[in-house]
Amino acid sequence: GRTVHLVKKNVRERLANYFTLMSDQYGQLCQDGVKISIRLSREEIASFIGTAHETAIRFISEFKSLGLIKEEQKFFYVLDRFELAKLAGRR
Repeated sequence: GRTVHLVKKNVRERLANYFTLMSDQYGQLCQDGVKISIRLSREEIASFIGTAHETAIRFISEFKSLGLIKEEQKFFYVLDRFELAKLAGRR
């Protein structure tokens, strides 16, 4: 129902906001976009945004399939900061 949708939306927004913040603070420009220069575990990400590990993994996968982020050798890359900021409710 509606409540479930709102909960998911909040997690999506928080995750998008998290990747936006991390790219601002630890980002290094590279060919594909911005490499977040610290290693982020899924547990740390889930804990930071206040959600279950499984939920974080699901949204990370969704962001990857949307082409917003990618992961290489334990580092995350922000590929589309504009779309992430929109998802996070920021500009």
